[in-house]
Amino acid sequence: MNVIILDDICDTGKTLAQLAKTIQSMTSKPVKVAVLVTRPDKNHEVEPNFSCVTCSAFIIGYGLDYNYQGRQYPEIYQKYDEWLTSNTY
Repeated sequence: MNVIILDDICDTGKTLAQLAKTIQSMTSKPVKVAVLVTRPDKNHEVEPNFSCVTCSAFIIGYGLDYNYQGRQYPEIYQKYDEWLTSNTY
């Protein structure tokens, strides 16, 4: 039996790498990482074993946010640059 860590996105993988290392030190079971989205344009400290979507765009929705905005959207959307640089939301 494996231990599976589930996460929404693997951006740099720093958090996932530390979590996997910590969990691995607590068990002799294999530790696997599964994510909804992987960013191929980033260097990852840990490569997910399972990934549903590969996307280089900045995305929001379905729990993913930008400055706490957009997390509540029921689907995943790509952010526009104007929105990223705007001071008003």
